Amino acid sequence: MPASRLVLGGLAAAGAVGLLGAPAFAADFYKGKTLNVVINYGAGGNTDVQGRTLMRYMSKYIPGNPRVVIRNMPGAGGAVGANFLNKGAKRDGTFMGVFTTPWMHELADSGTLTASLKDLQYVGAIGQQQIAHVRKDAGGGKFESTADFLKITKSFKSAGHSPTTSKDMSIAVTLRLLGIKHEHVTGFKSAGPIRRAILQNEVQYTEDSLAGFYGGVTATLIKPGVSIPLWQNGVLNKNGLMDRSKAVSGDVPTFSEAYQMKFGKDKKPSGLDWDLYLKITNARQFLRTVVLPPGAPKEALAALRSAWLKTVEDKEYNAEYAKKNKSPLEWRTGEDAAAGIAETLTVSKELREHVQKLGKVKKK
Repeated sequence: MPASRLVLGGLAAAGAVGLLGAPAFAADFYKGKTLNVVINYGAGGNTDVQGRTLMRYMSKYIPGNPRVVIRNMPGAGGAVGANFLNKGAKRDGTFMGVFTTPWMHELADSGTLTASLKDLQYVGAIGQQQIAHVRKDAGGGKFESTADFLKITKSFKSAGHSPTTSKDMSIAVTLRLLGIKHEHVTGFKSAGPIRRAILQNEVQYTEDSLAGFYGGVTATLIKPGVSIPLWQNGVLNKNGLMDRSKAVSGDVPTFSEAYQMKFGKDKKPSGLDWDLYLKITNARQFLRTVVLPPGAPKEALAALRSAWLKTVEDKEYNAEYAKKNKSPLEWRTGEDAAAGIAETLTVSKELREHVQKLGKVKKK
């Protein structure tokens, strides 16, 4: 039997870590308590699926056997849930979050976030690649490969969550770098509605994490022949370009490979769009974060970090994660996540203003 009780409202999916036991002072912190877990995207989306799977396993390792209740708080590209945890939730350790980190909102200084993500206390993080995909008939095309798509001349519709999310920004800068015309439709509260819109040909293009791509896109769009994968983020190399990630199966090129397919094998992207894409690619290491509100008791943080470390060492969790994501779990400690988010949010004034311009954010 699991050591903690878990109350779920729906689906399943992803992430965790393991090694150390909780300090003695944290062992009974959650005894007799309810732990409310906020997921900052809607039910059935990538974040929800990963968050629910994670908590199904992590709940076994939380000392004190708390009752775990999951609450979806979607909206504003993940900002609604983040704002609640940062400002509205109790700081007594009974609220935590499993988020797709809405760091781009803060980078843009858009006012969407009511407090800094650097103020949150980080339990751990999961990294994942992102894969762009498009309907084969977008813009009147008949695509069977990335090379086919790069010849497109007519506009099509892309889809995202909010102008200042990393997904929307990634779509904007990659297609701008390639000189490909498109109309962007935003405001989708999770990935599921975007997939349905692609199936109905209301939009044609988006990006998904591996959880979404292998857990939903492959079955609904790729295998039926509706869409094709275009490129992955890849892993930054010493030459300032990307190598293919071992986490991505099949023949999916990196974006830098796609760029060279179009402009020549010796060509390298440059400029502020490219600088932002590099930032986005690096931040994929902290795609999902497990967090506590500012000021939550140190006993709560110690207990949850202990549970996190044990979860990512759980063989059954790793097996389920690998099956759903077609890749091994890539995780970070809470300390690494806090440092990584702080580094991601450190940019030049020029790049910040560029992000604001892309997201149509008014300067303060």
